[in-house]
Amino acid sequence: MGNKTYVKAIKDDGNVDLIIYGRHNEVDTLTYMEVEGKIKNQFKNYLIVDSINIIDRFNSIRGSFLRLSLAMLILEVTYRSNSGLSLLLEGLNRLKITDNEKASIFFFYIFLKKNGIFDEKKFNFEERNLLLQIEKNNQIRATAAFLRVLKNKLLKEVQAYIGKPLNSLKLLMR
Repeated sequence: MGNKTYVKAIKDDGNVDLIIYGRHNEVDTLTYMEVEGKIKNQFKNYLIVDSINIIDRFNSIRGSFLRLSLAMLILEVTYRSNSGLSLLLEGLNRLKITDNEKASIFFFYIFLKKNGIFDEKKFNFEERNLLLQIEKNNQIRATAAFLRVLKNKLLKEVQAYIGKPLNSLKLLMR
């Protein structure tokens, strides 16, 4: 099989953020790059934020750009917070067996919990109960709107902890 590379670029304030998903000789890579430079022919500096051969372990993530984008968000959060490979793999393992909304809630929750910054007081009883159910298994019943609100609350806490905007969120908003 030949080499294939899929690239998605997002322009924002003159900078270009790229997500690159490549398949090279049966080894898959997921790479996130920030590219500096405004002129097309100008010499550009490439800053590779992270590159790891992980997607070859997760066949179910490969088929959807939305899943790849969420995998990229998980990768960016773990990289920027120096959380380590175990947390990254835990988030990706959940992504491969459940839908994107529940997988993102699970990842944000365990991220906050393992970093010791999960504040139960910011969540009502129903939200805390749902988080515990999602942590134990992914068979839960909740409306899509409720899940979205919970995900956004958790994401806000994650962003506050990291202290910088998450570039890979732009991929999920497209």
